[in-house]
Amino acid sequence: MRNNFLIFLLFTALLFLTCISINNSQEKKIGDERDGSRSTPIHKIKLLDESNRIILPDDNPQLPFSTKFTCGDCHSYEVIKNGYHFNMPDDKSSFDRKGEPWIYVDMKNLTVIPVSYRGWDGTFTPGQLGISPFQFLKSFGTHFTGGAISEEESIEKPENLFRWQVSGKLPVNCLLCHDASEKSNSSEYSLNILKQNYKWAAAAGSDFAIVSGNAKEMPDNFDLYNRNTYADVDLRVFSPPSVVYDKSIFNNDKVFFNIKRRVPNDKCYYCHSTANVIAAENKIDSGGEDVHLKSGLICVDCHTNGLNHDMIRGFENESRMKNDLKLKSFTCEGCHLQNGIGSIPSRGKLGAPVPLHLGLPSVHLEKVSCTTCHSGIWPGENSNLVKTSRAHKLGVPGINKSAMVFPHIQSPVFAANENGKIEPQRLLWASYWAQLKDGKIEPLHVNSIADSLAIILKTDSLKTYDE
Repeated sequence: MRNNFLIFLLFTALLFLTCISINNSQEKKIGDERDGSRSTPIHKIKLLDESNRIILPDDNPQLPFSTKFTCGDCHSYEVIKNGYHFNMPDDKSSFDRKGEPWIYVDMKNLTVIPVSYRGWDGTFTPGQLGISPFQFLKSFGTHFTGGAISEEESIEKPENLFRWQVSGKLPVNCLLCHDASEKSNSSEYSLNILKQNYKWAAAAGSDFAIVSGNAKEMPDNFDLYNRNTYADVDLRVFSPPSVVYDKSIFNNDKVFFNIKRRVPNDKCYYCHSTANVIAAENKIDSGGEDVHLKSGLICVDCHTNGLNHDMIRGFENESRMKNDLKLKSFTCEGCHLQNGIGSIPSRGKLGAPVPLHLGLPSVHLEKVSCTTCHSGIWPGENSNLVKTSRAHKLGVPGINKSAMVFPHIQSPVFAANENGKIEPQRLLWASYWAQLKDGKIEPLHVNSIADSLAIILKTDSLKTYDE
C-alpha cells in the first residue's frame, strides 16, 4: 500500500514538472515582442555554441557560434524557423503562390530542371529527383538561409549521416538578413557552404571571425578533437575547419552585433538580384532600380513580417489565403487604388501616387495585372534572357560571369496567372532524362544517370561532352 502511494506521488510530481516545462516552452522570450520604442535594441550578447555553451575568447579550440542558441536565447527560434524562408518541406506552405524555384543544372548530363520542396506546378520536388537534403545544400546552399532541411532529422538519408557529423547542421542564419555591419560578408558564408562548413558558415559571414579549413575534404570519421581521424589528410592542401575570433570584440565575455530590424536592401539583393542579358554583346545590365526603392522605400517596408517570419509577399489574393484583410493594403491596388479596408483608408499609403487612368477602359484592371505595364523590361519582339542570384549564384566569388551561362531564363513572358490575369512571368525550358511509367513521364533520379550517360556522351560525335 505504501509503495503504491509513493508511486502515485512520484507520478504526480513528474506530471507537475512536465506541465511546468510545457508552460515555460510556450512563454514568450524577451525579444519576441516590441515594447513600442522606435529605437533599435542594442545587441551585446554572449556567443553560444551548438551545445548551448558560452564561447570565451581564450577557448582552445574555439568553436563556431550557433545562431540557434545565440539568437535563440532572446528570440523563440522554434517560432522563427517556421517562417517563409525556412519552412520549405512544410506541406502547409504548398497552397502559397508560386515563386522562383531552385534550378538544378548539370551540363555533363544535359540537365536543367526546376526544383521546389513546395511542389509548385512546373517543378519537381527533390524527392522526385532523388536529391537528399544534404545534396540539396551542396547544390543550392550558397543562397539558402538555413534551417528546415538541414535540421529535420526525419527527412535525412542514412547514407549522409557521417557527412552531417562532419559538416554540422545549418541552422537559420539570422545574420544573413539582420546583420547590418558593413564588414559582414554573405559571400564568405556562401564559400563556406561550398566547403560544407555548415556549422561554421554563420561565423564566417560575420565581421569578427575568420573561418578556415574544408569539411568537404575531411574523412567520414573526422573528429575535431582527435588528430588521428584526419592523419592521412595532407594539411598543406586541406586543413580541418576552424574558427578564430577577434579577441578585441569581447566585452565582459559579450559581443556586439549590429542588428537591424529593418533589413537593408543590400541584404535582400544577395538572394534576389536580377540582371538583364544583352546577348548580342555577351554582357549583362543590372538595369534601373525599382521605382519604390528610388522613392526612398526599402524592401521590408512592403515585404514585412512578425516574429513568425511569415513574409508578406504582396500578391493579389494573399489576404484571402491567409485570412487577413490588412494584407490587402500591401498589394498594388491596396496602395494605389483602393479606398481602404472598412473605415481605414489605405490609398496613398507611404506616399503612393494615385493614378487617374484617364481613358483606360476598366476591363484592363480586370484582365491585366498592374505589373504588366508598370514593371520589368520593356517588351520587344523577342523576350530577353535574365540572370538571377539563386539560379546563377550571383555574388559568389569564382562563379561563371558569362552572360550566356546556363540556365537560360527568358523574360518577360506574358501569361495568365492562377487568377486568370495576364502578368509578366519568366520562362525556363527544362531538359532532363525521364521514363514513361503508367502513361506518365517521370524524371530519373539525378544520381542514377551519371554513370550510364557518361559512356554515351563520351562517344558523342558532336563533342559536346566536356571532361
